[in-house]
Amino acid sequence: MTGSRGREGEDAVFNQVLIGIDFSVCSRQALHTARQHFPEARRRLMYVAAAGPTAPTALDLLTVDNSEPSDTERGRVRLEVLCEAGETSCCVAGHPATALLDEARRWGADLIVLGTHGRRGLSHLFFGSVAQGVVRAAPMPVLTVRAVEETR
Repeated sequence: MTGSRGREGEDAVFNQVLIGIDFSVCSRQALHTARQHFPEARRRLMYVAAAGPTAPTALDLLTVDNSEPSDTERGRVRLEVLCEAGETSCCVAGHPATALLDEARRWGADLIVLGTHGRRGLSHLFFGSVAQGVVRAAPMPVLTVRAVEETR
């Protein structure tokens, strides 16, 4: 297995690759890239659902249908569909950058692979960048992948 060029011309080997998934075109491209470039690595797909719901109102308590799955459960099911043989997945609720970094440390990831939307200007200001937050704080390498087909 090969990776990016390391120090003194040696290939860096990534044994455990965490792939952030939000089901967008760019995250699917990141998944494809991870599979293509790190076929022998243990890969874990991770979806981070929005942090817990707001407190329900009295009307909500009367009309809530508890049979509808949560965002976390829907994410878990979608991840199971994306997983190939030998891949694992995890789904948590929380802030995406923080949750990805926590899982990368806990699981012992050698590399994090993320899609990036490539937002700029006001869009970037209002929506922020999960990838940027991960790149800034990660103690391990982060590979960002931008899908060509996606428009800004």
